[in-house]
Amino acid sequence: MKHFKKFIKDKRGVSPVIGVILMVAITVVMGAVVAGFAYGYIGNTPKAPNAALSVIDDPATDDQLLIKHNGGESILANEWQCSITEDKESATDFTEQGEAGENAISTGTVLTVTEETGTGTPPLTPDTWYHVVIVHLGSDAILLDTNVLVR
Repeated sequence: MKHFKKFIKDKRGVSPVIGVILMVAITVVMGAVVAGFAYGYIGNTPKAPNAALSVIDDPATDDQLLIKHNGGESILANEWQCSITEDKESATDFTEQGEAGENAISTGTVLTVTEETGTGTPPLTPDTWYHVVIVHLGSDAILLDTNVLVR
């Protein structure tokens, strides 16, 4: 009984522990409020369309690639850019041009990439690997990043 009375009188360790817990709780709540305000004001970046794209070698010829839209959201022709690199050396870019709302690339669309496509696209040579990257211009999201062999 003597130890129990001493235990009740000695409460020095309780106050600092409760104080630390309260300070941590206040800090977490303030951080959540600041993050909520920051993301609420900054969160206006456009989202990339959810689209399934693929690039294949054109089976009909030996100097063309086919970009296929296999499903998902439509992409306007002026909202994406494709970069083709031959053997990781020189890259050339081309952008499909079109007015807003026109020439939407939707499910089932197949685009042919040849040396006439865009400006400065090199001729595609058989038995060569090409690195193809397709980027959504509004959000800078990569829609497709793949390698394809032209046969």
